[in-house]
Amino acid sequence: MKMYAVKNDKGEWLGCEIYSNEPDWFEHGGFTWDDRSAAENNAAEYGGHVVPLTEATAKVVVSEAEAEMLEGAKKQHNPAWYIGINVDGRPGTEDRLMRAYVNGWTVEKPKRYVLPMPYGADDDDPDQSHYAVVNREYHAGPAWHQGPCVSFKKAREHYTVTQADIDAAPDWVKAITPVEVTDDGE
Repeated sequence: MKMYAVKNDKGEWLGCEIYSNEPDWFEHGGFTWDDRSAAENNAAEYGGHVVPLTEATAKVVVSEAEAEMLEGAKKQHNPAWYIGINVDGRPGTEDRLMRAYVNGWTVEKPKRYVLPMPYGADDDDPDQSHYAVVNREYHAGPAWHQGPCVSFKKAREHYTVTQADIDAAPDWVKAITPVEVTDDGE
């Protein structure tokens, strides 16, 4: 969000004394507006010109695990120490997470993919195909198998995986060319 103030040619800022309702000019301090037109209206009424102030810094994009750790840092007496002991050791990670703690963060959504099986199309319905799917509930860890013959829409709803899933998958799954799934249904 951008903020605005009104400044005159003498370098003074439009403001108001604590016990007064009348605007005046000051060397330090003054009014701020988050709406440029309100600042322009005050500049027109009292003189001076509109000055844009610094923009709020952008939120830092973090992973879901990093977001959980930052939430944990909020509950600590010394959040910088907590962040410092929980970083993964990559250069710049601690600095990035400290900026996220101070400026705010947003959680990245990992790209999602479906994995159409080669030669997995249904001869009776060319709009349907078999997809590689993972069963995360399997007692010995994730189990990959060929899923039922379904439409791309159904595969997108039920059989999406992340790049991390693919990276941890067996070689036969890694050999499949992934198709990225977007929010717009493509």
